[in-house]
Amino acid sequence: MDKKAFTHPSGDIQPLIGGGFAFIPNKLPPEKLDMNALISPVGAALKALGELQGAARRLSNPWLLIQPMQRLEALTTSAMEGTYTTIDELALEEAQVGGGSADAREVLNFIRALDHANRRMDEGMPVTRRILCEAHEIMLRNTGAGRGANRLPGQYKRAQNMIGGHDLVTARYVPPTPDATPELMAEFERFINERDRKEDASGALIDLALMHYQFEAIHPFADGNGRMGRMMITLLAKSWGLVDDLLLYVSPEIEARKDAYIDLMFAVSSRSEWEAWISFFMKVTQDACGRIVQTIGRLVDLKASYRQRAQQAGRSVNLQNVVDRLFLTPVVTAPKMSEHLGITYPAAQKILQQLEKAGILTRLPGTRPQAWLAREILDLTRTVSSSEQHPE
Repeated sequence: MDKKAFTHPSGDIQPLIGGGFAFIPNKLPPEKLDMNALISPVGAALKALGELQGAARRLSNPWLLIQPMQRLEALTTSAMEGTYTTIDELALEEAQVGGGSADAREVLNFIRALDHANRRMDEGMPVTRRILCEAHEIMLRNTGAGRGANRLPGQYKRAQNMIGGHDLVTARYVPPTPDATPELMAEFERFINERDRKEDASGALIDLALMHYQFEAIHPFADGNGRMGRMMITLLAKSWGLVDDLLLYVSPEIEARKDAYIDLMFAVSSRSEWEAWISFFMKVTQDACGRIVQTIGRLVDLKASYRQRAQQAGRSVNLQNVVDRLFLTPVVTAPKMSEHLGITYPAAQKILQQLEKAGILTRLPGTRPQAWLAREILDLTRTVSSSEQHPE
């Protein structure tokens, strides 16, 4: 790491044994912020969050939105760290009907880790190092050698890590040493939980930007820091009352601006350019909210279309029940529907065949048991993610 690049650092530069330097970020919050420069971007982001809240309340079940948004978030945040799969493969892996992949299993782990942390919060636990380590262990579980399973799941790093470059001397950024990490994370936890932010939305949103930078600057784990840092945005947005549930997912917007995202966080470390980073984070939040609001409208319209088509396909109330279920689980099988609806296997199979004829389901060859896919639900999320980004 080039010490000369740190002209006005927001932390200390620590020499390493054997050569090179590591960066130790100062405690949060920063000593000084130009709040006047942040009024407009923070206001725009808060307005967008309010619109997201209002749109989400249109849904009888918020998980109709949360499930597809989680899949997109998991795909995007994992791709940013080199794990690539498709929405189809992820849905197949989720349904356990074959046709998935090792990458899909790894991406699904992100969803499971996020859900685990959310359950812990719903049980009354604050977001602590314990929850983060539990989520990290789940995220790297059963991923195999070289994929994270051998990178200390659920534990802080034991060897020095780096970002960019081929060694500690040429790396663009070298995070704190393993010895310094536990104390830094303890202070990080104190910052997260030091006050109730639910009555201060502006302060909470700024703190969300500060939190994300700080976690990435500490880089506490041997692997998966980016995914964990972005997961915490979703968790803390809920915990701090910015949204009612797991509604805020920013990875698609960050991925579209990945170079700026990396450069601006480095500028905080090296030149204390906090306002530029916070303004960037506000724009990312604003655009993420806009994308998700559009998705809500399309989900509502698609559900109405499905229910109309199901009504035309037959009079059974179970047709409507399956339609509702598809927005939570877009890949279905007769055994699963038989169990869910409390009906016989032949009756469940008949319902799925009726929905196939109605153009709602598509049969997936080569799956065991035979599976059907609600293609339009997955295509809706994929279309929004690919065609409505807001790159700068």
